[in-house]
Amino acid sequence: MRKLGLGVALAFVLTCAPTALPRSDSGPSSASSEPIKTTDLITLREGGQQPALVVRKVATAEAVRTLPDGLLLSDGVTVLALEPGGASTLVKKFDRRTGQMSSSQRLEGTWQLYPGNNSFSGSSANGSHAVLFGSSYNFTDQSGKWTARTTFGVLDVASLSIEPVQLDGRYALHAVSNDGRFVFLDEYTPPQLPANVQLRVYDMTRHKLDEPSGDARSIGDSYRRTYIGSFAFEIATATETLHPSPDMTQIMPVTKLVRFDLSSRTVQVFRLPVERMLSGEDVLAWSLVPSRDQKLLYVVNPAAGAIYEIDVASLELRRSARMTDAKSQQGLLDALLAHVHPVADGKMGFGTGAVLSPDGATLYVLAAQGMWSIDLAAMKAKMLTRDGGYETLAISPDGARLYVLGRQDGVISAIDTQSGKLLGSMARIAFPSEIVAVDAG
Repeated sequence: MRKLGLGVALAFVLTCAPTALPRSDSGPSSASSEPIKTTDLITLREGGQQPALVVRKVATAEAVRTLPDGLLLSDGVTVLALEPGGASTLVKKFDRRTGQMSSSQRLEGTWQLYPGNNSFSGSSANGSHAVLFGSSYNFTDQSGKWTARTTFGVLDVASLSIEPVQLDGRYALHAVSNDGRFVFLDEYTPPQLPANVQLRVYDMTRHKLDEPSGDARSIGDSYRRTYIGSFAFEIATATETLHPSPDMTQIMPVTKLVRFDLSSRTVQVFRLPVERMLSGEDVLAWSLVPSRDQKLLYVVNPAAGAIYEIDVASLELRRSARMTDAKSQQGLLDALLAHVHPVADGKMGFGTGAVLSPDGATLYVLAAQGMWSIDLAAMKAKMLTRDGGYETLAISPDGARLYVLGRQDGVISAIDTQSGKLLGSMARIAFPSEIVAVDAG
């Protein structure tokens, strides 16, 4: 959904996405002057402070329709949008393909969508419920005690009715169950920074905050999220203290795959066998992609050179592979740019960093420069292209084209899925921050 909270942000308004890179016309471009020969339609999130969802013809960049920005539900069609209005909030449901509003409802109070990976998150796996953020604020009570308070609500998407919850303390969202009953939260104690983080589960039926069962009471900083059935998966990083000898203490970073069983309130953790230490923005390069039959989860990070195939039901590692193409490493020019502008280079986290082909046979993964293609039957990776710095990608419905968003120039381009050849680029438009969807025209 980049939550992906770094554990030190404000409740429910975490720094969930890596900072957008400032783009410059003078920066290196991977765009082509050739138009993209297709009838595909592409939905983009465009704009700065007040973004919108804009559907465009890929061949001409002509705008077909514009919708309010919002949360795309799991059906890939329904968009949930909020419109503030003083002491109330208007919630609307749109069909992304037609632009038609199917229903709306005015809610008492001020509500916001939960921020995610260049987009929004907070919906259940089946799209029937969504968690809305109300407020997180601090106040001093009559005794002079400093107190934090967080408000959220679980929205029934069918009826557009909301059940609000107010908790003393500072909390952040992980996931919500398909029936809307269980909301998995991080609790920051004390509310002031620095704070310890504890996993909690709020039961909407019993109106009670409980601890989850299973492996973990705290998972550390978490990144990415994907739903498979009644499970939610995240990547989490933490540290492990080792004592090789009585007079020596060693702090080691640990990367874990965390599985939330949303129906049973159980949390299980699988330690990934990462072969090298990850630091900085490398941890943001993880992608979690389910197989088409929802039985497997592919966990991939080109910065770590790692591909893992995880069994969803057992949480066991079935297969793994390495990305070992030495030519995919950062080039001399890239290294020079990184030295001159290390901040921009560091903030290169991906929006959508990996996509599965429509037939489920191939996984395409963005690298720091270029793109990988992974044959899942053979579990073998190769560089599809070494050209271009991209921050998000999507695939055409026929599986023939990969649409990528240029990190430096903000241009949408198409890459042939077989050859890696640049097929063309869309005419320059307002800088999009995310490719939301691609439809056949």
